[in-house]
Amino acid sequence: MLVTGVPECCEVAWRACFFYVRYGVSYRDLEEIMEERGVEVDHATLNRWVIRYSPDIAVNAKSQKRETNKSWRMDETYIKVKGQWTYLYRAVDSHGDTLDFMLSERRDEEAATAFFKQTINNNGFPDKVVMDKSGANYAGLANINLLLILAGFATMIDILQVKYLNNIIEQDHRFIKKITKPMMGFKAFHSAQATIDGIETAHMIRIPRIKISLKSPLYLILSLFISEACAIQITYDIPYTFDGRESLDLFIPEDRDGSETKPLPAAVIMHGGGLVSGDRSDTEDLAVWFANNGFVVINVSYSLAPAAKWPDQISDVTQGVWWLKNNAVRYNINPNKILAVGGSAGGYLAAMLGHYLVNTADGKLDSQVHGIISFSGPWDLTGKTNDEGRYYVSSFIDPYTLENIYSASPLYRINKYSPPVLMFHGTEDLLVPFKQSQDVCKFYQLKGVENDYCTIVALEGEGHSISENFLDNGELLKFVTWWIAL
Repeated sequence: MLVTGVPECCEVAWRACFFYVRYGVSYRDLEEIMEERGVEVDHATLNRWVIRYSPDIAVNAKSQKRETNKSWRMDETYIKVKGQWTYLYRAVDSHGDTLDFMLSERRDEEAATAFFKQTINNNGFPDKVVMDKSGANYAGLANINLLLILAGFATMIDILQVKYLNNIIEQDHRFIKKITKPMMGFKAFHSAQATIDGIETAHMIRIPRIKISLKSPLYLILSLFISEACAIQITYDIPYTFDGRESLDLFIPEDRDGSETKPLPAAVIMHGGGLVSGDRSDTEDLAVWFANNGFVVINVSYSLAPAAKWPDQISDVTQGVWWLKNNAVRYNINPNKILAVGGSAGGYLAAMLGHYLVNTADGKLDSQVHGIISFSGPWDLTGKTNDEGRYYVSSFIDPYTLENIYSASPLYRINKYSPPVLMFHGTEDLLVPFKQSQDVCKFYQLKGVENDYCTIVALEGEGHSISENFLDNGELLKFVTWWIAL
């Protein structure tokens, strides 16, 4: 059986995730193990599963932990990421039950304070905390006590720096280190964080430290495996450009209303990276969000500068729209309800798609999209930016002339037929100034576009951000619901 995504046999995905985070195996070893059991799945797909689903499993596990006591043990251990040591903060109670964990790039007072805040939010206040002689950890908990004083609390948290009392958590580190050691470090911080989430969850199940009582740890993982994983059919690595060089991942939602005849809206999602870097795996969470809200989604890769120059990038993603429309009947897609979605450079491409109408050679398909969602995406390449922004633009515009930069700016393509647009933008963004989004709405008004077709969600005090926190913002769902009803 060939597996290309989180399939109808969802059991394959959760078994693979469990094996990886519970036993010290590499992805290539796990690929062989799965093959011996009749499942052909690439090690890269296994990696995607672990990174995508482990954090969600961990969140569910934390919500179902056994009740812990008020005597805590806190310590940190080391995890190598990109050849550098990072710090895994961990806490257990006096019985050894896991309280919380947090991976940090720094080992200092600020990181310790953040960890204590997180642990208290998830477990309530302790009576006392035992730690080693670390000055940073002591200062972090002292900061919490200071906040308690300012809030008017009468009692403080006792701080005990007694090494032998902390043996229980130092011994508890061994399980985590035993699993991470064969991995020989991580290539990226976010993948390390996600994998640690899974390893810690497997450790909590092994003890056990979770309230659910099931036949085996494997089936407990299944109970924690998020329903979204099984509600979406994902197929990875489908070539979509005419030259076969670029691929997409396809996300198909379950039939939510029992009707197989009602066509679904679609979304084409594009990653960021200044058109010089990035990968579509960066936007998989975004693709899952849209699929869980009833969209057929393609998450596309595209040609990158400096090897590929403008307009190669927009040419690629235009073919993504053609791919959706060409497969509209096969995947039950409404070809007149397609959103272009992206963050940063992906948001720029989404804006261009909304204003870049191209037909196929035979004239049967067009590249029209019917809505734009941009997370910190630039619209005016001629506008004010910083050195980093000028580097990105000069990398893909060749020759680097004002005429070419102007032509490649979606702001100056806005017209009375421009589609609805939603923009999330940090007010302190130096790479793509917030004023660019304000200018978009001004141009929409000048060109006579409907008044409610341009919406800005101002992220006060934030810089250039394409954070996953956007998915929790009610404005995103509000816009999507409104747009579908148009």
